[in-house]
Amino acid sequence: MRSAIYWSIRDKILNFIFYIKKIRLKINSKWQLSKEYKSFRNILFARFISGAIKGFVLALLLGIVDRILLNFSVTTIIESNLLGDVILGELGVAGVILGLYCSNISSVYSTRYANAPEKIAIAFQYDHLTVRSLDVISSFIIYGTIILVELLLNYKVSWATVSVLIIWSILVVIYFGITGNRIYQLSDVFRLSDDAHLYLERVISKNLKHKIYVSDNSYQVYFRKVTSNRIELLKIIQKYGCNPDIADNSSVFNFMCKNLGLINKYWSIKQGLPKDSLWFRKKSKYQQWHLADNIEVLVALDTGTPLSTKEEADIYWFENELMAINKTCVNYLIKEKDFETVYSYLVVLDKICQSAIKYKEASYYLEHLDWINNIIQKSIEIQNKEENISFIAVVEYISVLYLNIILESRDYIKTLDIDKISKSIIDGIDTGKSFNSIETIRGRRDIDIFKKILLEINVEKQRITPVWLIKQYVAKEEFDYVNLLYDVVKEGIEHIYFLSNIIFEKKMYYEACILISKFYKYESELTIFLEFAKQLEIKLFSCHIDSEDSWEESRLDELKEKFREIKQDIPEMYRKCSSIFTVKNWDREGEFPDFLGECFNQISRDTIEAIVNSDKKQFKKNFEIITQIMPLYQEYIRLYFSKNKNSYRKEYVYYMITCPIVEWAQLGGLGIIWGEFFNDKEWSEIVKETSEIIFQNNNEENSKELAIQYTEYVNLRNQLRLMCFMNSRDLIEDKWNDYVVNAIKNTANMETENTMFETKIKTDSKLIKVFCPSILDDGFRTNPSELFWVICVNPLVPEEKRFHSSFSWEKKLND
Repeated sequence: MRSAIYWSIRDKILNFIFYIKKIRLKINSKWQLSKEYKSFRNILFARFISGAIKGFVLALLLGIVDRILLNFSVTTIIESNLLGDVILGELGVAGVILGLYCSNISSVYSTRYANAPEKIAIAFQYDHLTVRSLDVISSFIIYGTIILVELLLNYKVSWATVSVLIIWSILVVIYFGITGNRIYQLSDVFRLSDDAHLYLERVISKNLKHKIYVSDNSYQVYFRKVTSNRIELLKIIQKYGCNPDIADNSSVFNFMCKNLGLINKYWSIKQGLPKDSLWFRKKSKYQQWHLADNIEVLVALDTGTPLSTKEEADIYWFENELMAINKTCVNYLIKEKDFETVYSYLVVLDKICQSAIKYKEASYYLEHLDWINNIIQKSIEIQNKEENISFIAVVEYISVLYLNIILESRDYIKTLDIDKISKSIIDGIDTGKSFNSIETIRGRRDIDIFKKILLEINVEKQRITPVWLIKQYVAKEEFDYVNLLYDVVKEGIEHIYFLSNIIFEKKMYYEACILISKFYKYESELTIFLEFAKQLEIKLFSCHIDSEDSWEESRLDELKEKFREIKQDIPEMYRKCSSIFTVKNWDREGEFPDFLGECFNQISRDTIEAIVNSDKKQFKKNFEIITQIMPLYQEYIRLYFSKNKNSYRKEYVYYMITCPIVEWAQLGGLGIIWGEFFNDKEWSEIVKETSEIIFQNNNEENSKELAIQYTEYVNLRNQLRLMCFMNSRDLIEDKWNDYVVNAIKNTANMETENTMFETKIKTDSKLIKVFCPSILDDGFRTNPSELFWVICVNPLVPEEKRFHSSFSWEKKLND
């Protein structure tokens, strides 16, 4: 049995061992803790050493300046105690400012970024402006401490050092204000992208195309990698920020605009980058067996392996990355039903259309526009039945974007100078430099041809290839792009037409009217576009001297034919949607555009075009539409004047109310007389059959009364016309007449005879003889609507109430 002494000694030994273990554990824990925070210590020491070195260097330089000033008695020594108190005060203020800065940034971090992804948290911590401000404040504290030490060591300090201290202390306060504002901005997560956007802009505008870096593969790879890293940060910011609880949609909009701005600037320099530059990513593409190399096919068959993939340059990787971010943002905005912001985005997108056309990125721009078009089509289902003004604005602006493709393409074609482009390329080639050093050729499609010419210069010491051949190569490349523009314009028109059909089928008549009405603007601008395109093709084809060098066929006629096909369906669509919309909003005139009036006037103009083009099929279709909407439009005008009858003379009111009736008859009369000049009675039959829509739609008695009523309207109107002044409708009606008269003069095969006072037409047509025998000299002496009333309406009216022409020419017709 053990004694008490043994147990006492044993207990003390165990306690001592435990104490040793405890000390060892504490030491080990502290050592492990120091290892875990080693990176923080490294950062701390690095910043301290960096600040101390800069402070010592600055203090040394200013000390030298102080001694020089003192030696030349330019200044005096500053009293040390007073300066020490001032420095202590400034350091105290700087310390307080630093504390406030830490407090503010901690508050924002805990509120916004506590649960944010790591990259976002790091971007917040290392925001350039806040880090810079922190560096200024901490450097001031270090520098002030160094000056205090100098004072303790009785160094002589003069105004050079003091001036820097004063200025620096003021800057500390200013920087704190800037930092405070920046911290407030960083409460918006999308502002974290500022540094990334600035860096990307610098790479694009200054580095990427610089002559030092453009031909250096190492730098191109470096720029691609760092750009990819910044874009990844933008993706993370977008994913985290597109949250209604975190960011306002205006921030999303600004973020998207910056991305578009980067794309716009990138396109301006992209043409100067070689197509084989390592700036472009590589993408793998599966080979097709029927196109693969023979040896590869044999190896694949023998080994039982698939064909290997081929790598090719992804020249759109940069745009695709940024556009993918913007597409996600647009989807988010549509999900939130924020069409106002979507509309604002479309306005900004419109601004890069010019760059897209100018720098030959038209297809890419159209692709993004089509994507937006498709997204809007899908969002139609979520719309309320009530009018959503923001959604309507988005739909309208989509049509404007497609229209601007025509406008910008027209301007590009108009200003394309093949001689100037060829000269710049030839001048570059004649320098004899490497192709990467010649900006005018290094980004062109046919770079291999130009490389061979440069090799020719290096070998022969002169260029042998003739100018005309180089110009032909250049013209071919430009013509291919112009052909592409034809396709882009054609597809744009097709897609907006498809959108119009979808909206029309969804019975969204307001939006449908807006889109369909734009086609008349499309037609006007496309006419000018086609004229410039024909002129340019003549210039480009004049450069095609070597017939063995095959060129593509021009696709301009395909564009014209496609628009002609679409245009044939527009009048009927416009009639339906404008009529329905007008009836639904009958008492709200002035609140919406006058779609019914525009429909009547535009289709009337189309009817005149069909006449002068001798297009009977289109004339019949258009005249039927005019006949169907004329009564509704006439009643619509009557309603307007009934509400505003005190603002106009009664004669003028009556004259305007009956305008649709008379103009409808005028169109019919012009069709009749056109058929007479071309010996085609089918024109007259079309007008007669179509007029029956009005007069034969009811029973015989009602039809007779309606014909009498219309005849009375016209007779009274003709009497009032002498009392009224000339107005805009008279000008339009006269223009129609002149247009048809000129077309008859230019196209009809007419024999003439000269009388004493005029030239008359020799013809078997009694109608021409009595109505316009001297059309070559006088045109139509009276309104062609008289033809319609005499031929189509008078047979339905009792003789005593029939229409009588101005010169009673109908009596001669019946003789």
